Amino acid sequence: MALIDVSELMVDPDFADEIQIVRSIQSVDATGIAQRAQQTYDAIGVVQAGSGDQLELLPESQRTKSNMTVYTQFQLQEATDTTEADVVLWQGKSYRVMVTSQWTNWGGGYTQATCQLIDLLLSSPGDPLQF
Repeated sequence: MALIDVSELMVDPDFADEIQIVRSIQSVDATGIAQRAQQTYDAIGVVQAGSGDQLELLPESQRTKSNMTVYTQFQLQEATDTTEADVVLWQGKSYRVMVTSQWTNWGGGYTQATCQLIDLLLSSPGDPLQF
């Protein structure tokens, strides 16, 4: 185990923000129909800019990709056989978890996640996410 414990910084208001995590779980019922359930969790995380905004020039349009890095004690996850990748809600925007690194050997442990902005329009804040 690493000798430094950074877990106190993960919840320090000088560094951390309130975030929400949306986890979607899929299962197949007895008739073969997929069922999807979403669960939202409140968490605290240190949010930092990623590699910056990147302009994509597409034949039909232009768009900007944006990403961020989140450090949190909440165990963020990428897509698995039964779950979609977690979605992090921060400052009114939705970011999909693309890559995670587990740092469980650092004191209380934490997850580092690179997240990419999801381009979607919600009809109003608090509406369930539609992908």
